[in-house]
Amino acid sequence: MQETDPLPSGEHEGEPDPAETEQVEGDPTVSEETKENDEETSSANEQQQQQQQQQRPFPRWQRRKQMVVDSAVKDLLSERFEDMKKAFMSLDLNEDGKVSLKEMRAGLALMDATVSVSDEELRKILYNASSEDRTSIDLDEFLSYFGPHALYVNEIERHLSRVAATADGRGFAFVELSIKNRKLTDIVAIKDYVHLRFLDFSHNMLTDVSCLGCLPQLVKVDLSHNQLTSILSFRPPLALREANYSHNQVSAMNDLSGHRFLEVLDLSSNSISSIGGISRNFALKRLILDDNEIMELANLNDLRIRYLSIANNRLSAVIGFEGFQEDEVEVFRNLEACYDEMKLAFDAMDANQDGILDRKEFLRGLKLIDPPPDEKVLHKILDRLDKNRDGTIDKVEFLSLARRHSQAVLNVDNGIERLGHLVELNLSGNVITRLNGFGVHPALRKIDLSSTAVEAIDELKNLAHLPLLEELNLSNTIVSLQVIVRAPSLTIGFQVAQQGDASQSTCFRLKAIHILNPPQGKCKLKLLNEQFVSAEEIVSSLNFYDQR
Repeated sequence: MQETDPLPSGEHEGEPDPAETEQVEGDPTVSEETKENDEETSSANEQQQQQQQQQRPFPRWQRRKQMVVDSAVKDLLSERFEDMKKAFMSLDLNEDGKVSLKEMRAGLALMDATVSVSDEELRKILYNASSEDRTSIDLDEFLSYFGPHALYVNEIERHLSRVAATADGRGFAFVELSIKNRKLTDIVAIKDYVHLRFLDFSHNMLTDVSCLGCLPQLVKVDLSHNQLTSILSFRPPLALREANYSHNQVSAMNDLSGHRFLEVLDLSSNSISSIGGISRNFALKRLILDDNEIMELANLNDLRIRYLSIANNRLSAVIGFEGFQEDEVEVFRNLEACYDEMKLAFDAMDANQDGILDRKEFLRGLKLIDPPPDEKVLHKILDRLDKNRDGTIDKVEFLSLARRHSQAVLNVDNGIERLGHLVELNLSGNVITRLNGFGVHPALRKIDLSSTAVEAIDELKNLAHLPLLEELNLSNTIVSLQVIVRAPSLTIGFQVAQQGDASQSTCFRLKAIHILNPPQGKCKLKLLNEQFVSAEEIVSSLNFYDQR
């Protein structure tokens, strides 16, 4: 074998420069540190790239496809199992408390061999459902992602908090449990935790909570955003003070007299049409009924309510209903004869289905009923329904007055007249035109009448007798003022009628202060339409007083 001559010194292939060799060989520490820095930099870059890939959203078509896959897997599991906990146990083949990709693939194949889901799609499902390793999911993550399930013991113990002494003083126990947005359908497992005092099961899918009657120490419960149709339908715990049933499916208030120590009740955003069932709840201090379908303030009797909120309902008056004339009543009777519900009548007249009736749609719809009404009566009804004077009628305005005609004027309830402990009242968002119906109310300090249909400034005279009234909100209302200006040498009377929010005008403020505050009224108005009443306004309001 022929040997090759070595290259001369300095000409070896790949030989480093002598200066570089001396620098590296002379400082071995620098070499090691450089390698370590390079390794750390490369690992950091890899982690950053992985995070960017994880955070990068999928294209729209891929996300839509993944949603279809998720739905197919959820449908398969719901068809095979009534309880998702059993579905998890069937997929957990090695019984280690977690479902991996292989277990998910094998379990789905055993359930239905025709289901075609790729490993990449299953990997995305595990990634979305898992909160830690992203490669497997435990029971808690599985139940939270794949659908409705009944509450189980381990889930309860995982969410317990707040240790306090037991009621008998013999020990300590967890007294608070919060399990929100978990798609719970049943909470029977809670009945053995008798020391619980504070519960939060909001944003679930509950339809029955009768098991809460087994918790004698229950003080506060939040059941908002569920599917409940009745209120506090369980054995009354003597300690219960506060209940939140907002955003459920309650259409009628059942008898709550058994919960005699209840102080706070929130029933907002349901479908309640009338107040009832609380006439004997004398401990009730705070009642919230916003965003319902209540048509009359009734059945409140002598309750000691301090805060009452009935915003965005269908009230037309503070007491009773707004009256109708006989020719108007006849039109509504004929309208009801044509439609089973007033909602259907509104939808039938709403030709473009935009949720609003303009004058043409409303008049055209009423002319179709048999017999057709008189043109003048139709315009009179339209003016009555269109309380905000915008030339249109929305569904709230229509439904708030459409059934008033059938109510007897002489047999009206006393409304809020006898609520002597009332401190704050919210009636905003109702089609209220008149303010008669207020009682003595020696403690009433705040009234919210914003976005109502109060038209005349003189209606404030119904509030002038309230001795502690400090805050009044009449913003976003239509106000017609008869203003009397008294000048040193000339007295001028003129009518001010403004479309829009006339309640924000200086003219309105001065007249309102003049009516409510001394010497004309007894109020101590400090805040009007969310703006402080200044001393200058109080002095200037006296110029509205006409000695005649």
